[in-house]
Amino acid sequence: MGNSKLRIRTAQQQKGGTSVLIEMLTNEGADWLMKDNNASKLVEELRTKIIEQNYTMIVKFVPLTFDEEKEITEILEDNNIPKEELVYLWWIKPKEKRAPTQQVGHMLLTLTNPITANRCIEEGLTIHSQAQTTEKSKNKPLKCLKCQKFSHYAKDCLQQHDTCSGCRKDGHRILNCTNRNKC
Repeated sequence: MGNSKLRIRTAQQQKGGTSVLIEMLTNEGADWLMKDNNASKLVEELRTKIIEQNYTMIVKFVPLTFDEEKEITEILEDNNIPKEELVYLWWIKPKEKRAPTQQVGHMLLTLTNPITANRCIEEGLTIHSQAQTTEKSKNKPLKCLKCQKFSHYAKDCLQQHDTCSGCRKDGHRILNCTNRNKC
């Protein structure tokens, strides 16, 4: 691509190796990629597939009386969110894991449109006629719960023994830590 507006900023192979996340340098580049079958040509050349970018938010302190399956149309209409922009809306904590006295919970809302997502973050959402705080979901880096290092999970850890996340000593996890001064 000779045109600087059509340059790729980043290309990152996704987990599993079957898809590539491509970020264009400019909005014009992103528009070009999505029209005239350009993305399909690129996909064919790279032997991968297209996955649209999504925008996930946390909707905080939603009353548990809200039934996302029955009332999804209401929340979309009340908050001026086009139905085709919704990827999913679900409770972070499953119903069976809630305390019997729990009255509110947090939900994940994922949309395809960054403008709508930003509006939801700035203005919040209305659920059951109540204003709900909404914030961007911050993905945390991978952290191994066995060695306490980043960039891998415990199932892929090469270390033979556990490392305590509290005192940082080897041979035990925080649940079995006897060094209460540091944990």
